[in-house]
Amino acid sequence: MIKKLAFKRFIVEFSVLFAVLSLGACGGGAGVGSATATPPTGPVATGSTPIGNPPNLTPPLTDSFTAATSRTTGVAPLSVFFDATATTSALTTKPFHKLQYTWDFGDPTGSPVSGTTWANGSTPGVSSRNAATGAVAGHVYENIGTFTPKLTVYDGSASYSVTLPSIVVTDPAIVFSTNTICIAATSTPIAGNNGCPPGATVLQQSAFDTAMKTATGSNGCGTGVICKRILFKRGDSFSQSVSFNLYINGPGIIGSYGTGATPVITGTMDDSQLLFGKLQYPSVNSCSNPGSCIGGVLADWRVMDLNFIGMATGGTIASSTSAVNMAGQFNNLTFLRLSMSGQRAAFGNGDQGLDLYNNTGWCCHNIWTGITLQDSTIFNPQVGTVGNTATYSYGVYMSGIVSFFQETQLIWVEQH
Repeated sequence: MIKKLAFKRFIVEFSVLFAVLSLGACGGGAGVGSATATPPTGPVATGSTPIGNPPNLTPPLTDSFTAATSRTTGVAPLSVFFDATATTSALTTKPFHKLQYTWDFGDPTGSPVSGTTWANGSTPGVSSRNAATGAVAGHVYENIGTFTPKLTVYDGSASYSVTLPSIVVTDPAIVFSTNTICIAATSTPIAGNNGCPPGATVLQQSAFDTAMKTATGSNGCGTGVICKRILFKRGDSFSQSVSFNLYINGPGIIGSYGTGATPVITGTMDDSQLLFGKLQYPSVNSCSNPGSCIGGVLADWRVMDLNFIGMATGGTIASSTSAVNMAGQFNNLTFLRLSMSGQRAAFGNGDQGLDLYNNTGWCCHNIWTGITLQDSTIFNPQVGTVGNTATYSYGVYMSGIVSFFQETQLIWVEQH
């Protein structure tokens, strides 16, 4: 019985606060930065009980508590992934399942925007953003500085601490000092005023796709300079009639400046609003020529503080709308504090790229990793028609090696 569907308004909120990491996401224990704490070898302490370990194994199991990070430096906000799956234990053949892993990311001040705790989950307002449990984890460093993450492993008998290499997070104002652009819909921004960084290029343009094409053109931020920090004015609304496809490698930021509500980007086309890369179908012969692939690997971009509205609103049926879509080759993309509404599949990537990777088109596609979606809301994906699965929609549609979704809300309203 589904009597609830008789209600005029039925709202479901789903808050996600967990890691969805494939073990391959950080190399199964091998990363850019790694550390190992190996306790003294010897018999199991008197009075302790092996947890799931068959007795008298030859050779005997040993303790080796190891952790690795996906990267140790980058511009803020920096997503870093942590992996302790190479850990072994003298007490169990299943350390991933049996041991207790607790991470301290070394970032107690939390998010400058969202605070030190998670707003949702089992203990809202209590769970720290600076901590996580499990053999794999992820964290977004929004603050600038040097951070020292630590891992504590408890095997039921004793605790062991692993200190990882420091993570250095750099200032976007310095990294993008010569290639920042401020874009407003109804007026020309002034560099150094109202949140637009000093020295920034300025542009008045109300069409999102046109503004992005201008900014990422060869002379977007000066002669021969491509803009890599693209900031839209808060409180402004931007229209979009054509999908924008990004082919430029990072590091880069697409975000906002100023105060007030996040910039609104309203798409009127049945297509992706922001697309990373491109599905490519080269012939077998052209796979030997890397130049046949468009753009190469896209990596290290951040999309943050934007409000994407698609055409699938007010009962409109759309087949291909999305706020953010990914195709081709991409890695290490961070999506932070986004609002997405009115799309068929608001966020994600299709499985065609995996098909191409495993078949003739593999040279232009990779199995992606390092995708972060945090502090975001997906509201009212296309509802579809009851009984017609062809019109159903997805809030998040992902395939491949996924990274982590934290504090992401899926909210929808059904009307019958």
